[in-house]
Amino acid sequence: MPSIAALGVAFVTAVATVASAQTVSGKPEGYGSKATGGVNGETVTPTSPDELKTYLESSDPLTVVLSQTFDFRGTEGRTEETGCAPFGTGPSCQLAINMNGWCSSDAPSATVSYDNAAIKPIEVKSDKTIIGVGQSGVILGKGLRLSNGADNVIIQNIAISELNPHLTWGGDG
Repeated sequence: MPSIAALGVAFVTAVATVASAQTVSGKPEGYGSKATGGVNGETVTPTSPDELKTYLESSDPLTVVLSQTFDFRGTEGRTEETGCAPFGTGPSCQLAINMNGWCSSDAPSATVSYDNAAIKPIEVKSDKTIIGVGQSGVILGKGLRLSNGADNVIIQNIAISELNPHLTWGGDG
Protein backbone atom coordinates (compact mmCIF):
# COMPACT_ATOMS: atom_id res chain seq x y z
CA MET A 1 0.00 0.00 0.00
CA PRO A 2 1.43 3.45 -0.94
CA SER A 3 2.21 5.94 1.81
CA ILE A 4 0.05 9.01 2.40
CA ALA A 5 2.92 11.20 1.14
CA ALA A 6 3.13 9.18 -2.08
CA LEU A 7 -0.63 9.52 -2.58
CA GLY A 8 -0.34 13.29 -2.01
CA VAL A 9 2.38 13.57 -4.67
CA ALA A 10 0.29 11.47 -7.07
CA PHE A 11 -2.74 13.72 -6.46
CA VAL A 12 -0.75 16.92 -7.01
CA THR A 13 0.75 15.45 -10.18
CA ALA A 14 -2.71 14.45 -11.43
CA VAL A 15 -4.13 17.94 -10.74
CA ALA A 16 -1.14 19.59 -12.45
CA THR A 17 -1.57 17.30 -15.47
CA VAL A 18 -5.28 18.17 -15.73
CA ALA A 19 -4.54 21.90 -15.36
CA SER A 20 -1.80 21.94 -17.98
CA ALA A 21 -3.99 19.91 -20.36
CA GLN A 22 -6.73 22.56 -20.37
CA THR A 23 -6.76 24.49 -23.61
CA VAL A 24 -9.26 26.66 -25.37
CA SER A 25 -11.38 24.72 -27.81
CA GLY A 26 -12.53 26.18 -31.09
CA LYS A 27 -11.26 29.26 -32.87
CA PRO A 28 -12.17 32.86 -31.93
CA GLU A 29 -14.37 34.59 -34.49
CA GLY A 30 -15.18 38.17 -35.47
CA TYR A 31 -13.73 40.91 -33.29
CA GLY A 32 -12.08 38.27 -31.10
CA SER A 33 -10.39 36.40 -33.93
CA LYS A 34 -6.91 37.53 -32.93
CA ALA A 35 -7.33 36.88 -29.19
CA THR A 36 -4.62 34.78 -27.59
CA GLY A 37 -5.62 35.28 -23.95
CA GLY A 38 -2.96 34.20 -21.50
CA VAL A 39 -1.12 31.87 -23.89
CA ASN A 40 2.22 33.64 -23.28
CA GLY A 41 2.02 33.25 -19.51
CA GLU A 42 1.90 30.65 -16.81
CA THR A 43 -1.02 28.23 -16.33
CA VAL A 44 -2.43 28.45 -12.80
CA THR A 45 -5.18 26.61 -10.92
CA PRO A 46 -6.59 28.69 -8.04
CA THR A 47 -7.81 26.87 -4.94
CA SER A 48 -9.65 29.68 -3.13
CA PRO A 49 -11.83 32.68 -4.05
CA ASP A 50 -9.05 35.06 -2.95
CA GLU A 51 -6.51 33.29 -5.15
CA LEU A 52 -8.89 33.37 -8.14
CA LYS A 53 -9.42 37.11 -7.67
CA THR A 54 -5.65 37.71 -7.36
CA TYR A 55 -4.92 35.82 -10.59
CA LEU A 56 -7.65 37.55 -12.60
CA GLU A 57 -6.67 41.03 -11.35
CA SER A 58 -2.96 40.41 -12.06
CA SER A 59 -1.28 42.29 -14.91
CA ASP A 60 0.61 39.12 -15.89
CA PRO A 61 -0.59 37.03 -18.84
CA LEU A 62 -2.15 33.87 -17.35
CA THR A 63 -4.24 30.87 -18.25
CA VAL A 64 -6.49 30.46 -15.20
CA VAL A 65 -7.97 26.97 -14.92
CA LEU A 66 -11.14 26.65 -12.80
CA SER A 67 -11.44 23.08 -11.54
CA GLN A 68 -13.83 23.72 -8.65
CA THR A 69 -16.59 26.01 -7.39
CA PHE A 70 -15.54 29.42 -6.08
CA ASP A 71 -18.18 30.72 -3.69
CA PHE A 72 -18.08 34.46 -3.00
CA ARG A 73 -21.52 34.61 -1.36
CA GLY A 74 -21.34 36.30 2.03
CA THR A 75 -17.69 37.33 1.68
CA GLU A 76 -18.27 41.10 1.46
CA GLY A 77 -21.23 41.62 3.79
CA ARG A 78 -24.83 42.53 3.11
CA THR A 79 -26.61 45.82 2.53
CA GLU A 80 -30.17 46.78 3.35
CA GLU A 81 -31.45 49.94 1.70
CA THR A 82 -34.28 51.48 -0.23
CA GLY A 83 -34.85 49.98 -3.65
CA CYS A 84 -38.10 49.69 -5.55
CA ALA A 85 -40.90 47.41 -6.69
CA PRO A 86 -40.91 48.06 -10.47
CA PHE A 87 -43.25 45.15 -11.21
CA GLY A 88 -45.73 45.76 -8.39
CA THR A 89 -45.90 45.02 -4.68
CA GLY A 90 -47.57 41.60 -4.75
CA PRO A 91 -45.92 38.65 -3.01
CA SER A 92 -44.65 37.16 -6.29
CA CYS A 93 -43.23 40.46 -7.63
CA GLN A 94 -39.46 40.85 -7.69
CA LEU A 95 -37.89 43.87 -6.00
CA ALA A 96 -34.95 45.81 -7.46
CA ILE A 97 -31.75 47.42 -6.25
CA ASN A 98 -31.63 51.11 -7.14
CA MET A 99 -28.16 50.73 -8.69
CA ASN A 100 -27.14 53.88 -10.56
CA GLY A 101 -30.66 55.31 -10.21
CA TRP A 102 -32.27 52.34 -11.97
CA CYS A 103 -35.58 52.69 -10.08
CA SER A 104 -37.87 55.17 -11.77
CA SER A 105 -39.74 57.77 -9.77
CA ASP A 106 -43.07 56.04 -10.46
CA ALA A 107 -41.97 52.65 -9.02
CA PRO A 108 -43.00 52.21 -5.38
CA SER A 109 -40.13 52.25 -2.87
CA ALA A 110 -39.25 49.00 -1.12
CA THR A 111 -36.62 47.83 1.32
CA VAL A 112 -34.13 45.46 -0.32
CA SER A 113 -31.41 43.34 1.24
CA TYR A 114 -28.58 41.99 -0.87
CA ASP A 115 -25.16 40.36 -0.90
CA ASN A 116 -22.49 42.98 -1.70
CA ALA A 117 -20.15 40.53 -3.49
CA ALA A 118 -22.62 40.22 -6.38
CA ILE A 119 -22.53 43.93 -7.21
CA LYS A 120 -18.72 44.18 -7.01
CA PRO A 121 -17.39 42.05 -9.90
CA ILE A 122 -13.80 40.88 -10.30
CA GLU A 123 -11.93 43.33 -12.54
CA VAL A 124 -10.28 40.99 -15.08
CA LYS A 125 -7.06 42.43 -16.52
CA SER A 126 -5.75 41.94 -20.07
CA ASP A 127 -4.09 38.80 -21.43
CA LYS A 128 -6.10 36.17 -19.57
CA THR A 129 -7.58 32.85 -20.54
CA ILE A 130 -10.21 31.70 -18.04
CA ILE A 131 -11.23 28.13 -18.69
CA GLY A 132 -13.35 25.66 -16.75
CA VAL A 133 -12.61 21.95 -16.38
CA GLY A 134 -15.68 19.93 -17.38
CA GLN A 135 -18.60 21.21 -15.32
CA SER A 136 -16.40 22.23 -12.38
CA GLY A 137 -15.58 25.82 -13.34
CA VAL A 138 -18.23 27.66 -11.31
CA ILE A 139 -18.27 31.12 -9.72
CA LEU A 140 -21.08 31.76 -7.24
CA GLY A 141 -22.10 35.20 -6.00
CA LYS A 142 -19.71 37.33 -8.08
CA GLY A 143 -19.36 38.25 -11.72
CA LEU A 144 -16.48 39.29 -13.97
CA ARG A 145 -15.92 42.76 -15.43
CA LEU A 146 -13.69 43.58 -18.37
CA SER A 147 -13.22 47.36 -18.38
CA ASN A 148 -10.60 50.10 -18.19
CA GLY A 149 -8.99 48.96 -21.44
CA ALA A 150 -8.84 45.24 -20.62
CA ASP A 151 -8.36 43.28 -23.83
CA ASN A 152 -7.17 39.92 -25.14
CA VAL A 153 -9.32 37.91 -22.72
CA ILE A 154 -10.77 34.48 -23.48
CA ILE A 155 -13.47 33.05 -21.21
CA GLN A 156 -14.66 29.52 -21.88
CA ASN A 157 -16.66 26.83 -20.12
CA ILE A 158 -17.45 28.53 -16.82
CA ALA A 159 -20.76 29.15 -15.05
CA ILE A 160 -21.56 32.30 -13.07
CA SER A 161 -24.68 32.32 -10.89
CA GLU A 162 -26.30 33.26 -7.57
CA LEU A 163 -25.97 37.02 -8.05
CA ASN A 164 -28.81 38.00 -5.70
CA PRO A 165 -31.32 36.01 -7.77
CA HIS A 166 -34.22 37.28 -5.64
CA LEU A 167 -33.72 40.82 -7.03
CA THR A 168 -33.87 42.57 -10.37
CA TRP A 169 -30.41 43.96 -11.05
CA GLY A 170 -28.92 41.93 -8.20
CA GLY A 171 -25.55 41.79 -9.95
CA ASP A 172 -24.09 41.16 -13.37
CA GLY A 173 -22.28 38.02 -14.54
